[in-house]
Amino acid sequence: MIKMVDLHKSYRVGTEEVKVLKGIDLEIKQGSMVAIMGRSGSGKSTLLNIISGLEKGNGRYTFKDQNLSDKSLNELADFRRKHIGFVLQNCAMCDSKNVFDNVALPLRYGKYNEIEIQNRVEKALEAMELSGTLHKTVDMLSGGELQRVAIARALIHNPEVILADEPTGSLDEQTEQTILSIFKQLHREGKTIIIVTHDRQVADACEETFCIRDGKIRSD
Repeated sequence: MIKMVDLHKSYRVGTEEVKVLKGIDLEIKQGSMVAIMGRSGSGKSTLLNIISGLEKGNGRYTFKDQNLSDKSLNELADFRRKHIGFVLQNCAMCDSKNVFDNVALPLRYGKYNEIEIQNRVEKALEAMELSGTLHKTVDMLSGGELQRVAIARALIHNPEVILADEPTGSLDEQTEQTILSIFKQLHREGKTIIIVTHDRQVADACEETFCIRDGKIRSD
């Protein structure tokens, strides 16, 4: 499903070029659940951004045999809206909006009417056992509830791939297990799950773990 061959990524810091990814070779099968590990600054989040189309790298990147390497940023944004759901460690919620509006946000960029949006949001929150939070402001929720709202938002447009960047990093162990159970269920339903994590327990819950060392992928 996802294949990268000799992918490189550098950033300009002042007058210096910093090489982050130095020839990534990676293949992730459709419907798999994988972890990506590595030290801080190793390029894990950069790799996730390239998979999602938020950033471009140098090299070949194909998604279901579609070459994304030569796509424009606008074309990549369209790809992302159709295929990718994001779950971030800090949840990235709009504090001024209630749960409904936060989950509905990705649908506002599509051609959905208000009835469709209402139905999709209610169904997504029900799946996360959060129906009672619909009109609550996000500052009223616990860390675990916030992360489940973030998952509901990631799923709202039915993406094929869920990208999760340290999704359990700020949670206690019990809540972490709840979130992992949700990811495992999504995996059983056929979603492709890619989790960036420092937590070996999270990685062990996945089918396969890839480690980034010295800018390259090492299968663990």
